[in-house]
Amino acid sequence: MKNKTKAKIFYIISIILLFFYFILELPFFTFYTSNRLILLFLIVLFIYLGGLFLAKELKNNKPMLVNLKIFFALYILLYLTLTLFDTMWGRGGITFNNRFTFNNNFIPFKTIINFISKFDSLYDANDILFNLLGNFIALMPLSFFLPLFFKSQNKFSYFLLTILGITLCTETIQMISGIGVFDIDDIILNTSGAIIMFFVLKITCFNNLVRNILLLEKNKIAKKDVIKIIISIIIVFITILSIILYCNYLYKRSFDKYLYITNPVARIEDAYPDCNNSLNIFYEDEYNTYSFLCSPSDQVYIFLNNEKYLVTDVLEGKTKYNYDINKVLNRLEYYNVKYKIISKYEMINIKIKNIIYNNSITYPNVSINIENEELLQIIVDDSKMDAEYSYINLYFKGLKEGKTKAEIIFKNKNTHEIIESQKYIVTINDNLKVNYVLLST
Repeated sequence: MKNKTKAKIFYIISIILLFFYFILELPFFTFYTSNRLILLFLIVLFIYLGGLFLAKELKNNKPMLVNLKIFFALYILLYLTLTLFDTMWGRGGITFNNRFTFNNNFIPFKTIINFISKFDSLYDANDILFNLLGNFIALMPLSFFLPLFFKSQNKFSYFLLTILGITLCTETIQMISGIGVFDIDDIILNTSGAIIMFFVLKITCFNNLVRNILLLEKNKIAKKDVIKIIISIIIVFITILSIILYCNYLYKRSFDKYLYITNPVARIEDAYPDCNNSLNIFYEDEYNTYSFLCSPSDQVYIFLNNEKYLVTDVLEGKTKYNYDINKVLNRLEYYNVKYKIISKYEMINIKIKNIIYNNSITYPNVSINIENEELLQIIVDDSKMDAEYSYINLYFKGLKEGKTKAEIIFKNKNTHEIIESQKYIVTINDNLKVNYVLLST
């Protein structure tokens, strides 16, 4: 097969993959950033191979120079995607909502120190590397492209001003558009990485190697320089790998400790299995009381990691375990320990279809209008949600005898569109017991 034919095949494959890449940027696709990076790498590889065979056919390196212009355009596309439009990084496009946030950081090295200090916490290696190493290498490709295509950028002062301008514009756009925050440490990391790569590429052996690979030049590289390059690559690789392994080790250690405290292996022991159907309160919160039907509350034990505690002590925070009422109820049901939940107030459970926004499921916003707030308080409890619906509990708490109107409005928190509205007539008697009638929905 002739080189020209091979070149056409590789270029056609790269065009197909590039078309697929653009489709993945559409909002109805969910495709992880790491997978898109792999796809982009394949596109670059096939374009490179196409240029390689075409250069052999034409016996010059002009196709490789054209390739580099394409690579430059693809890099700009990737940079804009990750910084402005990628939902996997919390980007949703420029909306100019929530322009200013307290999360902006104007203090140098604050974010960097924060991440480094959390190596021994529930941050995994991906969180740290994407934020620190990711920002550090983000503009490194410009250290090659800018001096190649713009002669003025070979002068360090001009190159530095260009990099600072790009990073400053990116951070400012993220801040004023509401798609991210301004972080001075991103500018420090972006600029530092680009500067280091700029001077690395000024080293003759490294520059010759890159130009030999990307432009098919035939610059001679001494054997000792080849050894230096190989050693440098090995050192960088081992350093990054060591950081990843160390971060993962710390994360696993912290996560195991976290699971030990918050999700321990639990079993229930009920000392009195004979049921007398009496109510023995073992816990209460703002909305409900929880009672055992068969046993006194001081006779039901829970074993957490083989340590024995009264259920009441665990729920009252008298142990080292963060074991809430929902986890306890799950264990009680598993061991068939009978209990009863009694609501302190009149309660309504409302089922609302889930809101999908930027490929994420969110609860609706709930707003409440009460005609006479001296008579009634409505407490909202976002109890649970599944793949299709949100289940919201509303507790009607009587404050004073009388009658009033109440309206419950459910809105899409992103678009502020009203999803549903319910109106009630609420009557509170002299014992503060609440009765209600649904007028409309």
